[in-house]
Amino acid sequence: MSEEGQTPEKKTLRVSPAPHAHGKKQTKNVMFIVCLALLFPTAGGVYYFGIYALFVVLVSVVTAILTEYASKMLRKREFVMDWSPVVTGLLLALIMPPRIPLWIVVIGAAFSVAIVKEAFGGLGHNIFNPALGGRAFLAISFTGLMTRWMAPQPGKLMPDVITTATPLGEMAQAGVSSVTNMDLFLGNVGGCIGETSALLVLIGGMILFIPGIIKRVIPIVYIGTVFLLTLLIPGQDPMFHILAGGLFLGAFFMATDYVTAPVTTKGQIIFAAGAGVLVVMIRLYGSMPEGVAFSILLMNGFTPLIDRYVRPKPYGYVPPEKDRKGNEGEKKAKEWEKKGEKGVDVKKPETKKEQMAEVPPPAKEPTPDIGKEEKEGLASVISLIVPTYIDSDTTSEIRVRLENKTDQVIKDVSLDLSNLAEFFEIDGEVGISSLNPGMELEKSIRIKPKFKKGNFPVTIVLAADGLTEEKEYKIKVGGTEVFQGGESDE
Repeated sequence: MSEEGQTPEKKTLRVSPAPHAHGKKQTKNVMFIVCLALLFPTAGGVYYFGIYALFVVLVSVVTAILTEYASKMLRKREFVMDWSPVVTGLLLALIMPPRIPLWIVVIGAAFSVAIVKEAFGGLGHNIFNPALGGRAFLAISFTGLMTRWMAPQPGKLMPDVITTATPLGEMAQAGVSSVTNMDLFLGNVGGCIGETSALLVLIGGMILFIPGIIKRVIPIVYIGTVFLLTLLIPGQDPMFHILAGGLFLGAFFMATDYVTAPVTTKGQIIFAAGAGVLVVMIRLYGSMPEGVAFSILLMNGFTPLIDRYVRPKPYGYVPPEKDRKGNEGEKKAKEWEKKGEKGVDVKKPETKKEQMAEVPPPAKEPTPDIGKEEKEGLASVISLIVPTYIDSDTTSEIRVRLENKTDQVIKDVSLDLSNLAEFFEIDGEVGISSLNPGMELEKSIRIKPKFKKGNFPVTIVLAADGLTEEKEYKIKVGGTEVFQGGESDE
């Protein structure tokens, strides 16, 4: 407060929805580092299989970029070079045979970006890893061409094409492989362009570890599960199984994909362990000698389920009290006894057996109408989570939750986003003619900035049962600092 006789000093409390802190890492920077890490296995592929392997890589990358550009134009979205199509093109090329026809590479790269990625909404919305999705499509559509391998000829730019079998192919056919574990570690074996050298893939993985681009959980659990299971199965060499095929490349560069892997550490352990089990089952008991691609794709499909049931415990959460038998009968009986003293006609349990029995709960007290001034207003029906910061080249979303806590039908529930549309492209809407008692709905509205940078005040109008209420937010676009919007005077 100021001195007596003067106007009190005005104070401002700034509040905003989570998240309240944002990292300085941007998508394009992360993707660029991944591209640098992939240069090591790429160089190894050119060294062992010749200059044609480099042509495969270049065609795959260029096709991926052009396909993403065309997809953005068809969807009327702005194309931003964030290096993600380069990563997709590189990964797809590295898991292709060294002498694959270039027209197949074009088909695979186009399918990876247009169908597996952009058809689901683009970066951040795809369900499956794009490169692995393209590889699986090609393996099913062009099985013969996708299983033709050549022997490595180190140092020759134009080597002769000498057909050979991969180590896993030899193991599947004859039960034994002629290559040594050292050859597998260095990469002097037949196989895909970028997966033969475990050493070079490991160096690339370390480049991702050092700046914290990926976590160690998934690669360690994935590779460790394959090692442990093959160790326990008689007649199998665990070192051979972790060095052969594309296990290292899949563990470091594909299973760790931000979008298609679980969020929590526990979920990532389940994801990686499941993928490891699938690899061993496919290799030893399936019809294909290699199973890395399909193991990751199958676990990608389980990622939403894992994220749903493996959630972190909320801070300060205390589980409900239970008796020694794991039931809540005594606690419920005590609660109903207290409510009985307030006038609710509930029979007091006399014995332990009656306490544990199912007793009907008292009738619910009527809920006041949403329009009364002393209540929460429309915020009790429509709750919003609005981002406070969005990168200029990314799409974010507003999460909307509709809930009818009353005993009456709420009609004409909607959001007016006309003010928001001045600054952002909007994909989605909220509108429902009637919301029945106890009904809950969750929706999301995708928004993308129309401008590269700025602080934009937006107003969203909530409407229900003929009532309207304005909610004001401030969203920052571009830069690294977070604007804390939503001012309220104290």
